[in-house]
Amino acid sequence: LGLTNYRLIAVEGDSKPDIPTPTKIGHSVYWYSDPELTTVWEPQSVTEDISVYAKWIPNSYVVTWQNGHETIVQKITYGTAIALPQTPRKTGYTFNGWSNYVYGMTMPDKDLVFVANWKINNYTVTFNTNGGSTINPITQNYNTIISKPNDPTALCKKFVGWYIGDDVYDFESEITENVTIEARWQEAAKAAVSGVTLDQTVVTIKPGGAITLTATVTPDNAANKSVTWVSSNPT
Repeated sequence: LGLTNYRLIAVEGDSKPDIPTPTKIGHSVYWYSDPELTTVWEPQSVTEDISVYAKWIPNSYVVTWQNGHETIVQKITYGTAIALPQTPRKTGYTFNGWSNYVYGMTMPDKDLVFVANWKINNYTVTFNTNGGSTINPITQNYNTIISKPNDPTALCKKFVGWYIGDDVYDFESEITENVTIEARWQEAAKAAVSGVTLDQTVVTIKPGGAITLTATVTPDNAANKSVTWVSSNPT
């Protein structure tokens, strides 16, 4: 046990000897009158040489775990393993270990404080345009607000807004999870035909030959896009 032998000398006139105070890291000492360490020695007047025996008791120290919303306190004996508490949870964050804690460490001869490390989560807003132009997803930190993207476009349709189910998506709300929002459309109002253009304006056709012409009716939401071909020389 690393004991040290001491010779106690009572000064003449003293009724009790001075008690030595040996040290051992992480322990407290108690004195016994027998080598089996069964009878505690109480300091008393000494009239003859005596021997007393040290018993070393490991001290207990305090470990404090702080995770930001709860404090856990443990009392652990010197030299024994420090048991980890249950892994903490925090909305929007991922637990990233305890500061200064080393796996398998044992209790030193002092109190300890461990603080939880947290990593903020990222969440993604995905835009389903339902056939419209592509809008790239946006990924940001938990509890932040995304910027509203430019409205998508779709042929002959008018963009109504972004929805989750039947509810309009609120771009002023913080993101707290991955979410997919959908574009809602309505048919664009029909307009009068403003023009028809051909992909070729002058062509030459040999007798018995054929050629393909493509007509484009404007605007895109024209009420009538049917085209009738008429030849000035049907023969």
